[in-house]
Amino acid sequence: MEEERPRLLSKTLWHIGLVIALLLMTYLYLNERNIRIEQETLIEASMSEIEVWRGKNGESIAKIQVLETSNKKAFLNLQTKDSTILDLQELVRINRKLFNDAKAAAAIIKSQTTIDTTTATVVTIDSVSNTPIYTANIKNKWYEANTVATKDSTTIKLTTVHNLSLVIGTESQGLFKKRKTVAIVQDDNPYSEIKDMRVYNVTQSKKRFVVGPYIGMGITGTSINWSVGLGVTYKLIEF
Repeated sequence: MEEERPRLLSKTLWHIGLVIALLLMTYLYLNERNIRIEQETLIEASMSEIEVWRGKNGESIAKIQVLETSNKKAFLNLQTKDSTILDLQELVRINRKLFNDAKAAAAIIKSQTTIDTTTATVVTIDSVSNTPIYTANIKNKWYEANTVATKDSTTIKLTTVHNLSLVIGTESQGLFKKRKTVAIVQDDNPYSEIKDMRVYNVTQSKKRFVVGPYIGMGITGTSINWSVGLGVTYKLIEF
């Protein structure tokens, strides 16, 4: 019996080593696979094109696929010639301390406001120079424009109002396909049009392997055996 114990211990340690080696290989494979999928998705998102349309009240609405990585370094290392993505990378770089949180996000939205209108001109006479002064004013919910013109100069004051909203969510790509993360921006000002946009989002890392202590109990015949140790677990389902 005494001779069997070293042999049994050696066999047990060998099995434990084999299990640890298999878990390590599985971890490395899954980690490499996740990195590859993340890079492929990031490149796909960087090549996506913006969709722009008008809502029922004339508001400008735009949608584009979100750039996502599990850490900011992977996004900042993305090689691109897209000027808006480069602006977004610089924005993330400037605010890098905020992106240590797995819930951080950033957006660059470029829009253009075009106002083409006509209003009546009011003419008055300057009491000093005895020359005419031309003024005009037009105002509505979304903008106010004031002009003052003399023989020497023209002064223009323009104020525009914008009501912007941003939503980040996922949409289906069809059966058996992973859902795609998209961002939708809306500007309620009917005189504005969204020209370009890019959104970056830090995804939460889904770690499957868990290392931690355990306490176990086993019953053999009429005896109860307790065990305490350190275990490695792979999560199949999380809820």
